[in-house]
Amino acid sequence: MRNFTARIDQLLNTLKFSIAVVVAMIISQIFTACKKYNDDANTDACSIITATNISENIVYHFFYKPDGKIYKAEAGAKVIKYEYSGNTTIITTIDSGRFINKIIATLNSLGFATNVRIQNDTAGASWNNTVYEYNGVEVTRSTYTSSGSGAAGIAMYHWSDGNLVSKSFASDTINYNYYTNQHTQEGDYIFFAQLLQGYKIYHTINLLSSYSSTTVSSTTFFTYEFASGKISSFIAANSDGSVRFDYEYQCDYY
Repeated sequence: MRNFTARIDQLLNTLKFSIAVVVAMIISQIFTACKKYNDDANTDACSIITATNISENIVYHFFYKPDGKIYKAEAGAKVIKYEYSGNTTIITTIDSGRFINKIIATLNSLGFATNVRIQNDTAGASWNNTVYEYNGVEVTRSTYTSSGSGAAGIAMYHWSDGNLVSKSFASDTINYNYYTNQHTQEGDYIFFAQLLQGYKIYHTINLLSSYSSTTVSSTTFFTYEFASGKISSFIAANSDGSVRFDYEYQCDYY
């Protein structure tokens, strides 16, 4: 499933999140159903320290501050650094010492990103910016602008029973389905995507089971494996093939 894994690498390179693009999409401090929405740190006893893409033999390493916030992620020569100041998170991606981009995410009082600006050069001359609007903890609308285009892109988000069920933009609609008998938790698809991304947009109640696009005939399905009550791996599969990620956790017990 090379298209899938290429998008994962795209996320690590650009950190530009759309749950519709497979990790490009894969997303932080992510946020299980039992967590408070305004938690800024990962307060679970266990944190993901490695995520191994078995299909491509790529290992993602994650490093955390004592308060549980992620401060660095590495995959080979790619390094993502996370800095925090008040309600702002700054995420900088470097590849083999070369600047890739800087993301400046402004968060609301519940910890969700309301403005995300991606600077594609050190001077900030090339950029794109997304404004997110919420109804409580549910994102309802986003507006995308960039330095290279005068036209704004609008996306609308639709929710049901605490889960994002569709995202509509331009001529495309992406539909999402869930395992309604499984609560979201650390290690699910959305968690991993937002962990790399460094800020949260989505908080769903259940584990994502699949998504499909009205402009693409293939549906991507997600399956999860569990060990000791935690997600130990997930597999994403569509008509292009499949990719598997295995997790390693570090646990602090009190």
